[in-house]
Amino acid sequence: MKRMLKKGLALFSAAALTLGALGIPAISANAADSCTATLNTNTADWSASMESESVEVTGDGEYTIKATYDGEFELGDFNALEIADGETTFGRVYTVTITSIKADGKEIMEGDSYTCSADGGAVTTRVNIYNSWNDPNEDISKDGYQDCRCAEGSVLDCTARLVPQATTCSELEVTFVVANAFEEGTPVDTSSEAEVFEGDVFARLNTNTADWSAQMESEEVLIEGDGEYTIKATSADDFELGDFNALEIENGELKFGRIYTVTITSIKADGEEVMEGSSYTCSADGAAVTTRVNIYNSWNDPNEDISGDGFADCRCADGSVLDCTARLVPQATTCKELEVTFVVENAGDFGTAAEVDNTTAEVDLDGEYHAYIGLQSPTYSFRNEWFEPNYGMATEYFNQVTGWDADNNAVVRAGEFTDVTIAGNGTYTVKATGLDLEGDFDAQECMNLIFFSTDIPYTDAITFSDIKLLVNGMEVSLSTVKIPDENVDYISVQLQNAWDADIKEIGYYPVPVTDIEITFTVSGFNYDAEVVAAVEETTPDEAAPVEEENKEEGKKGLSTGALAGIIGGGVVVVGGGIAAGVTASKKKKED
Repeated sequence: MKRMLKKGLALFSAAALTLGALGIPAISANAADSCTATLNTNTADWSASMESESVEVTGDGEYTIKATYDGEFELGDFNALEIADGETTFGRVYTVTITSIKADGKEIMEGDSYTCSADGGAVTTRVNIYNSWNDPNEDISKDGYQDCRCAEGSVLDCTARLVPQATTCSELEVTFVVANAFEEGTPVDTSSEAEVFEGDVFARLNTNTADWSAQMESEEVLIEGDGEYTIKATSADDFELGDFNALEIENGELKFGRIYTVTITSIKADGEEVMEGSSYTCSADGAAVTTRVNIYNSWNDPNEDISGDGFADCRCADGSVLDCTARLVPQATTCKELEVTFVVENAGDFGTAAEVDNTTAEVDLDGEYHAYIGLQSPTYSFRNEWFEPNYGMATEYFNQVTGWDADNNAVVRAGEFTDVTIAGNGTYTVKATGLDLEGDFDAQECMNLIFFSTDIPYTDAITFSDIKLLVNGMEVSLSTVKIPDENVDYISVQLQNAWDADIKEIGYYPVPVTDIEITFTVSGFNYDAEVVAAVEETTPDEAAPVEEENKEEGKKGLSTGALAGIIGGGVVVVGGGIAAGVTASKKKKED
């Protein structure tokens, strides 16, 4: 389970790897003449980083950068060379090619590197050194692969794992070559017209335990074209399905085309029907090779994140993929035999990938909605967006400040949230008060995230303005705010994001943070909020006693890495300062 959970932090530090291009011009009119390269290194538990040099990149040429550590540092599952603002400065065509990686002076590089947009939003450039979750020859859909390019050849011949896993050293030295800097153009098209696969294709069940230590033994079923099929997987003992399980047809996209669908109609665990919801078909690798139908996937669900899991290639036989789910069975279903029945349709249709219907619900301008304050400290004490699947409103974590003990177990931190009902045009305030984040700011003197999420569907009809932030009672200067607007269904407003250069640094505020207050004005509804009379202040003697949270009761065996997948890359939509207002707009995903 940890293997996939830690994906969250890599995703978030890149401000949503899986997001596609946002239509930003090749080179920003305001781009600087140079950018700063750093090495983003992490241990397996995300508890430490090597100290990286900052190297100025001015254009084409060869550069060398080092990162050092006082002691032996074991590289974890995500490490990369990153150039802040590289995409906006040097363009979408330029490449960064790593030519050498040395650990304590010894050459350890294996394989060829590729260049991509770290955030999928055409801002920061990344070259993976070791990334467990993204590799172009395994999954062309993730890591913003639609923006991937290499100086020579195909990205499918490159790798995100340039060094041996768990490399240990005190000094990491990386040499890289920049080419075609400042060249205007759109991102390199890495796709190719694949030939029809002439061999037989087989369906298999890809089943996994929560810790990825075991699989059920799957049948192989020959898929010959349209029709109904049944496949089984068995285990000698009770098998508890973990967070990723799927029906997969290797070479299915090549054999049957980009429009054919595979619809699961029944899932039985030890003979008992357990299926709930409707399935969808997607390209498991995003490269139009293997077909996947998720049975239970904690990290991909079309009604939560249309950008992930190759959603550009998603389709279903009837209706919209947003009415489907990647979680067709109850979590942690246990059985000795798993039986899946599915129907194949339109096999052999070699048109282009079916257009994804990602239309969200329309906003009700006469309705009521809600806003929820969100935060994340430097050590990942947090409250996620309300719709985030692992820690959002549907979980036990949403109404508490969750932190982590030394063993990566979730613990309850002190603090209370004050959310708000948005009932018409007016000014509202959300709060986080009584926070006890002592020790969270030893290495960083600001929050990772300050934001609020709403259940307002994306629309250009609703505007947020006059946004004010108070931290520990002090008003904090905001130059801008951001609303993620790509592949997101609900309006969220980011005030500070440590992984977004535009809102990483805001005005000074004291730490440790004990209180956060965000006030904002909403307009665009068909009615105005009622003016509520001031509530008579309650004296301390009359106030109800506050019960202390039992931190021991809050412990859960979860990894810190799962905290971060809560906000995607955003686009600045503020004009003339905060007071001018922020309007959310949803972009139709183009395939």
